[in-house]
Amino acid sequence: MDPFADFFQNRTAVFFLTLLTAGVILYPTINYQPWLASGDHGRDLYCFKATLDGAVPYRDYWWVYGPIMPYYYAVFLKFFGITIQSVLLGKYLLTMLAAAFIYLAVASFLSPLVSLIAALWFVSFQPDFHYTYNHAGGLTALLGILYCVFAYIKTLNIYYFFLSIFLVFILSLIKINIGLFALAALLIAFALIDFTNKNPLSKEKKYLYLLSSTLLPIFILGIYYLLIHDLPLYYAKQCFPYLSTYDPYYTTPLKAVEFLWGMMKMAMSESWASFFFAFLLFFSVIRIGYFLADAALDKKLKKTMFLTIIILCLFYLFSAHEYLRSGVIYRTYWATPFSTMLIFILIGFATHRFPKAIKVLLYLTLLLILILRLAIGWQTQSTYKNPQHYLAHPRGRIYTTNPPQWFAAVQATTQYLQNNLKKDETFLALPYDPLYYYLTDKKSPSRQLIFFEYINISSEQEKEIIKELETKKINTVLITNRAYAKEAGLGTFGKTYCPLLEKYIKNNFEPLAAFGDWANEPGWGWHHGTKIMKRIMR
Repeated sequence: MDPFADFFQNRTAVFFLTLLTAGVILYPTINYQPWLASGDHGRDLYCFKATLDGAVPYRDYWWVYGPIMPYYYAVFLKFFGITIQSVLLGKYLLTMLAAAFIYLAVASFLSPLVSLIAALWFVSFQPDFHYTYNHAGGLTALLGILYCVFAYIKTLNIYYFFLSIFLVFILSLIKINIGLFALAALLIAFALIDFTNKNPLSKEKKYLYLLSSTLLPIFILGIYYLLIHDLPLYYAKQCFPYLSTYDPYYTTPLKAVEFLWGMMKMAMSESWASFFFAFLLFFSVIRIGYFLADAALDKKLKKTMFLTIIILCLFYLFSAHEYLRSGVIYRTYWATPFSTMLIFILIGFATHRFPKAIKVLLYLTLLLILILRLAIGWQTQSTYKNPQHYLAHPRGRIYTTNPPQWFAAVQATTQYLQNNLKKDETFLALPYDPLYYYLTDKKSPSRQLIFFEYINISSEQEKEIIKELETKKINTVLITNRAYAKEAGLGTFGKTYCPLLEKYIKNNFEPLAAFGDWANEPGWGWHHGTKIMKRIMR
């Protein structure tokens, strides 16, 4: 008896080891994130706090995702304090749950050790949606859906279909297009499993599939309709920017695939670890092809290989639809977990007949790659965990990789606003800087939080915003240098968008103070400059 080997054959024990190890790996991220943007992250933080105070997504503030995640993060702000750390704690727990789903899905067919490595690979290598906290919930729901599909392959228990449908519902309230595409992939996957297993398609199951494909989308769309039905059409379009005129990025699927393939080829040649992994994957694909063509191979095993591989490819393709339309690399992150799982499924099946010694050597090599990756990540984090990269504001309390000049501009601007605004007084932030509303604990005078060319703000909307500024007696306007950025799609404030609002501000406000970098081209989280304007009292 080998206690060490026995331990790694125990699925429950290795599951808890996976959670423990993932928790240790992720722990430094509770007070650290690679970047903090006054726009995208500022929007999330402001909306989470506004939701805690009773605001409703879309109706009370501009929000481009599903309505559920602001409530999720509001709970963490409620119980752990109004800090970015509380939000990162919520994200940390979601990533842990996602890792658990990967372990459970892979462990449905492969050894606990392979499942552990797959889960930790996700934790260590999965690219982060660096611009929003929202999508962590979406990835977790997606992986939960896939776990249900794999469990159905193994058991044919209809319970997993109902659980997966519930997770699709949750995912659709996190990001509607990802949820509906996942529903399509899910129904195809279940139909394929039933067909491959010659599982009788009973009358009840036909109705179940029909209702899931029709009533569920109608119910989901009904929830969104209730939230936005009495809002102006232009505003609803801004909250759901799926039309090409509301998205500055567009390409053809062929060009997107070509670009992705080029990125993958570059990644394969980056280091010995990348080359080894690519070789291992290529070998596994060839060996799996041989297995599937081998008439002597156990039919049940062959069927399992076929289903898991096809379903992972299906989910990858459906989850990559945003990338195929835009060519924006971070939109592949929805699909990356499925490629990670596919790789380990291929490796696990391809090596299942290998001698124990070779398997041990292979797993040790993969663990070595993991450790090297973690060492680089921890070294990077430790480099930035210093006072120059710490947002010391009571609502911040995190380290980021933004340059020190960015911190200086943000802290000086926030301090100025807090010192010069009365308790019941607020301001307008332009063109996209809700972080200042969050840091100063002020409510935006308009539900519109973003002002860029691609948002397509109409003259009617401009007049409405100006009316709000007059009615609410807004005497302070904050304008950042991104109002004059050269980045594609952003435009120039007053020239390519919002001419009426720019004219109103120019005629009624005068510059009072300026902070930060107004010399260089403004960036997403760098070269940040702010200008504070005060109403001219006549």
